[in-house]
Amino acid sequence: MKMGQNMNKRKNETKRTKPMWNDEEYKERMREHQNNIRRKKRKKRIRFYISSVILLIILIAAALMITGATPVCQISEVSCTGGGYYSEDELAVYAAPLKGKSFFGAVNYNPKDFFRLRVTYIESQIQSLPYVKSAKVKYEPLHNIAIEVEEREPVVILSSDTGKSFLLDIEGYILEEYDIVDDSVCPLVKGIELSTYAAGDRLNGESLELYEKAADIINAFKEYEKKFGMDHLKEIKCLDVSDKSNIYLNYRDMWDIQFGESEDCLYKVGFLCTMFEDETNSGKKGKVQQYNSTKGNSESHFGFDEY
Repeated sequence: MKMGQNMNKRKNETKRTKPMWNDEEYKERMREHQNNIRRKKRKKRIRFYISSVILLIILIAAALMITGATPVCQISEVSCTGGGYYSEDELAVYAAPLKGKSFFGAVNYNPKDFFRLRVTYIESQIQSLPYVKSAKVKYEPLHNIAIEVEEREPVVILSSDTGKSFLLDIEGYILEEYDIVDDSVCPLVKGIELSTYAAGDRLNGESLELYEKAADIINAFKEYEKKFGMDHLKEIKCLDVSDKSNIYLNYRDMWDIQFGESEDCLYKVGFLCTMFEDETNSGKKGKVQQYNSTKGNSESHFGFDEY
């Protein structure tokens, strides 16, 4: 009897024992538990949405590639823009084998080219042409291939003692071998070794270093033309860089100009152009020499000695 009473007493005492945390702590823990449940549900929804979007993209991509491999996207036309030296027909020849193919087949089933709407292997072929600076071959749905080219502009004729002459752009790329040296087309540049070069090559090493000095002077004349509207570059008959510390220019076959080094090109060319435009020098033949400035700075000026 006493044993039963003792057990009941212990149960009642257990019921009256205080909980491990108070009401506020309990509420806080419940809130945290509920937040964790919500976060897990939100993450689950996000994963579902992401998986759904990825699956949708894959399905759309697959549908596009399947469509791109059907006659619906069969290529039947080729258009060209930007050509000058090369005619539209000459450029269209490179894309001619694509006619009759689906676009996916035209890019050799390359997914990267397919989704960029480009035919890069044809672009590489066109860019190998000496006069082509850049080329894009794009697919225009549903049946057209568009070729866009940017051509290099010839700026000088490069002549050497070996008898070789080449037409070059401003970056030093050889555009073509030139049989007739005609300084009315472009200024003639001398003093650069050319025996190892062919059309399509770019000058390198010392040849490129010398050419860049000539290009600096040419660019300075172009800048003067943009600023003042006077094109004196076409009157420069020869530019000799064989001695890079004393570059030689010939103007209209009448003035022999000792230009010096290629530094301060804009200033020097501007000074020379004012001399070209001076009416008192009109019709005269002579020699133009560079002199040091009397102002004690690094500027130079030119003096004209009539023959």
